[in-house]
Amino acid sequence: MILLAPLLLLVPALAAGCAVGLRLGRDGARGALDRTLVAFAVLALPPYLLGWLGHFTPGAVGLSVVGTSLLLLGVSRAPLGRVLPDLWALVLGPWHLARDAWREGDRVLPLALTACAAIFAWTALLTYLAPSTSWDGMWYHDSMVGFAVQNRGFEWVDLPRDATQVINGYPRLVETVAAAFVVTSDATWIELPSILAFPALGAALVALAQNVAAWRRGTLLFACVFLLAPGVAFELRSTYIDVPIDFLLVTTLAALTRPRLTRTDLWMAALALSMLAGAKSTAALLVPLLAVFGLLRVVPARRLGWHRGWPFVFGAVGVLLCAAPVYLRNFERTENPFWPLTLEAPFGLSFEGPLAVVVRWPPFDLWLREMYGWPMQGLYHPDVRPHGYGHALPFVLPPLLLVALPTR
Repeated sequence: MILLAPLLLLVPALAAGCAVGLRLGRDGARGALDRTLVAFAVLALPPYLLGWLGHFTPGAVGLSVVGTSLLLLGVSRAPLGRVLPDLWALVLGPWHLARDAWREGDRVLPLALTACAAIFAWTALLTYLAPSTSWDGMWYHDSMVGFAVQNRGFEWVDLPRDATQVINGYPRLVETVAAAFVVTSDATWIELPSILAFPALGAALVALAQNVAAWRRGTLLFACVFLLAPGVAFELRSTYIDVPIDFLLVTTLAALTRPRLTRTDLWMAALALSMLAGAKSTAALLVPLLAVFGLLRVVPARRLGWHRGWPFVFGAVGVLLCAAPVYLRNFERTENPFWPLTLEAPFGLSFEGPLAVVVRWPPFDLWLREMYGWPMQGLYHPDVRPHGYGHALPFVLPPLLLVALPTR
């Protein structure tokens, strides 16, 4: 039963995503992106609300996800006879791409897609068989999930005044998805959000590449290269949240950098940006920058009419609803919205906390060793900086850039 437990939430959420995707009418990578983004929102936002209301129980979480899915199915007015085949086509999309490429005589793309599928399947199997053991996971990701289940919500936890305070102060939207799977089954699937975001990130990367290149095979290979980078693949069997964060960030970029913007792009960007704001503390910097970039793209696009402003209203409200609870609670309890970080903010503002943040470029010799040196021992695998791009890619990219630049 535990093996199939995630399907109780995942299938309704994917069905809702497919129903909305059918209504929007987009296909290919953007169609897959629409479907997976809506499905992620269904898995994340209703449980997130329950967590802040203190009603994070198995029954409430299950009913909220299934109820939201049924609501979207009804509003989209997509016949169930079309939704289920569409869901099946979404799941088998990578297989169809590999099969068609093989029939056309391509051997590289099917190999790349098979490697991605193997990593997906292997990490999913390990997630089921082995406990969560990642470094940052044991520090606070796993703890956020455990306390949410134990306290039936995001109650402030009595902890020492040290680095463990990130359990109270950090944003937690992705951890909420993990907690939803845990509270409706057990801790077996605590690492599932990163694995589910893996193929969704692939669709987002293809959509992003399509904004600048019409080479279909190249855009697919670009996504595979990104997904197969150690800094991404090693995070899958962990409660690290970077892969879901990448999915939301790349989805926003893929929508806002499209050469000819549509209203659907703006709505998808607003939804992704809202969830990003409640998922990671660095989003406090990223979200305003992306919002300004979106405004710069939209203001000249008069062909979209005055309706182009509504996604920004929706996005602003969504950002507030997703981000405000954690930052306001931090300020109420500690007078530091970014608790437990110590930060020097603009306009002479400063915030004190038990955890000092130092961001600096590593020494040049260390950077060279991390990019081009031999593998180093004593490092935990999910670290995305030391050899995060692998041992071959750093040698391949510079020559390719030298070849590509004169052609631009």
